[in-house]
Amino acid sequence: MKSTAKSTAPKRKEPSKETTKTSRATAPVPRVEKTARPVEPEAPRAMGVDGNGSPMPDLTTFGVSQRDAQAHVTQCEPCGRAHRHVVKNPKDAMALQSFGRRVASCLADKQDERHA
Repeated sequence: MKSTAKSTAPKRKEPSKETTKTSRATAPVPRVEKTARPVEPEAPRAMGVDGNGSPMPDLTTFGVSQRDAQAHVTQCEPCGRAHRHVVKNPKDAMALQSFGRRVASCLADKQDERHA
């Protein structure tokens, strides 16, 4: 009878062909000189209310001139928030109407305070 017991001794791998890895002869990579692109001057934009170029929507239908609206929006925080919303959402007609009414009423209140 043959013994079927397995040996507990670790099995040894046969050594593979010993090849020494030689590093390739490498030449240093030459640096590529990048030329700076000429800077094209941008067309000057009209500064908006916030100083960031935000345009003031047309508020003539509410009886407010653009100059008055710009001056008011920089001073009044709620009107400034409404203006930023209108600038971010130019297709929102309800926001534009709300903003126009808000600025018109604020300016009317300011004028009433001056005359009183």
